[in-house]
This record gives sequence, C-alpha cells and structure tokens, in this order.
Amino acid sequence: MIVTKSGRIILREKVISVVKGDGETLSTGCPENNKTFAQAETQSFFIYICGNENPSSYISIARTNNTIINLPLQKTSQNGVKTNQYIAINGNISFILTDKILRISRDGQNIVKEKVLQWN
Repeated sequence: MIVTKSGRIILREKVISVVKGDGETLSTGCPENNKTFAQAETQSFFIYICGNENPSSYISIARTNNTIINLPLQKTSQNGVKTNQYIAINGNISFILTDKILRISRDGQNIVKEKVLQWN
C-alpha cells in the first residue's frame, strides 16, 4: 500500500490481506496450498501470481470495488528460458504483468496501463 501527500510518498507498506468493512477477510492473496510467486500493487489493483510447483494463476483484486479476477497464466517461458512477464487471457482481454508495469488490453488496444508501485 502506498499513501501519498502532495505528490510525495509518505507511507509504503506490504499488504498481507484485504479486509471487508465487516471485518471478514476478502483475500489473503493466493489460495490455500498455493505458493505466491509474485505480488504487485498498482494504483487500481492488488495482483498475485500463484501456483504449486510453477506459476499457474493470475489473481487481481480491484481497489475500488473489490472485484476479483482469477485466470490461468499462459506459459511464462520461451524456449525453456523464463521470461520476466506474466500473461493471462480472458477472451479478447489480455493481462500482462511485469515488475514495472501492468497492461490490460482488449483486441490489442491498451485499456489500462499502470506503473507497478510495489513488487514482491
């Protein structure tokens, strides 16, 4: 979580879980028995890359309305070499996450492009 005042960062903390107004846990990141391979925060989303032996799912929680998206990841390597990006596809919408940026595109056109504020 990042809090800014007058354009300056005044607080930066790792988010461990998200809690609803009634105190119930909304998300603890990856599902039970899954490993967290990456955790990112952007201005609009909390994102988790999860899996067992290898990264296999993309989980995104919207900051504004707590909408959760859980999608399978596309392969994260080319010719046996791991790439530095995670790709999830839902129909004609692509979610591409690196340690620097989140891009969400529809039919190849960017609809969201946000800087990654926190990466773990």
